[in-house]
Amino acid sequence: MPEAVTHIVQINPGDLYEDSLRHPCLCVSKEGDEISGLSLVDGSFPRTENLKHVNIRKLTVQEAWQWRIGGPQDIELPLHQQWWEQKPRYLVNPARYLENLYFFSLYQVEWHERVIAALGAPVRHEWHDVCSTIEEQPFSGKATVSFTVKGQHREALVEVKAHKSRDDWLIDDLTVTTDSNEKIILLQKGQNQP
Repeated sequence: MPEAVTHIVQINPGDLYEDSLRHPCLCVSKEGDEISGLSLVDGSFPRTENLKHVNIRKLTVQEAWQWRIGGPQDIELPLHQQWWEQKPRYLVNPARYLENLYFFSLYQVEWHERVIAALGAPVRHEWHDVCSTIEEQPFSGKATVSFTVKGQHREALVEVKAHKSRDDWLIDDLTVTTDSNEKIILLQKGQNQP
């Protein structure tokens, strides 16, 4: 379940949270009682919130992913606030899931303290070297995405594995392997958060 954030010390840059409009966001800075984030729904930035005036909730990686593709699971939003697509299964483009896996994992990698320490800041990626696969059935499937990121000192391979359970795509593993073969596990099946 999402964790209510009542004080600024409960959230840090790199954390995932649900903002006051229910978007899953990546926290990029905090100052005083305000946090600024980047929406994982539409990329809007900055999404600034003052914790004295609004309620936000911290999200796990799995929750943020679910919020991104299907909206909050415990709150019903009015139709005009629903960003996710309600389409019949036969109209859904599987490439959308791969793109979402890529962007979601890239956000995690770029802001992860161990990755930054290993590669050097800033950690960046060029879109052209993304490799992906998807096998999809009506209620199951597997997907993988891999790409290279570069920091100031080193580069690394990012690998993402996900599976489909009914209509939801869930990340099983998110790992970063540096060019010196150091393996950093950001998310592994069975863990709540990296």
